[in-house]
Amino acid sequence: WAKFYKSKLGNADASWLAVSPTGNTVFVTGTSGGRYGTVAYNAATGAQLWTTLAKNSGARPYQLAVSPTGKTVFVTGYSENASLTDDYDTIAYNAATGAQLWAKLYKSKLGNVATSVAVSPTGAKVYVTGLSNGKAGGGGTYAYATVAYSAATGAQLWATQYTSGVAAVAGATSVAVSPANGTVYVTGQALGNSLGLGDYVTIAYRG
Repeated sequence: WAKFYKSKLGNADASWLAVSPTGNTVFVTGTSGGRYGTVAYNAATGAQLWTTLAKNSGARPYQLAVSPTGKTVFVTGYSENASLTDDYDTIAYNAATGAQLWAKLYKSKLGNVATSVAVSPTGAKVYVTGLSNGKAGGGGTYAYATVAYSAATGAQLWATQYTSGVAAVAGATSVAVSPANGTVYVTGQALGNSLGLGDYVTIAYRG
């Protein structure tokens, strides 16, 4: 099957998909007229089960993840705030209906772009990572920023930043959680080595 999702608000651009643990449902997210647009399809037939359009604006979702139970879908990316900078914008949806369960922002002085989301093996926690501009010490400093949320409520459990090198420029691109012990792994790039070039930097956190 092949299916189209057409935005009533303008251009639609899909950025990520994931499949439910049972294999019965496919979830797709992307930008729909400057908002998060998320769609659920029947995996066997392509029949559209639900669509939802977030209230955020100037927004782009980068990734989504499905809880181990298949009951919740988590979407993350960024949206524009009143100061015309960007915040991490993470939204949880009921996987069966598309109803929004919670939405949370992570803010810094000069803006943030979330790039990746992962769920703990128990389904109790959600982890988001990306790039944060405005780490303590002044503007122009870019850091990995990783945030942990309660999957049930969206309550922020912890947030941490990492930057490296003289240039103090770093950005995370992916987060994953160990199924064995819940350790959180984040990777991306940091600039500022002796040649002014970039390096892989991978960090492990206690979940």
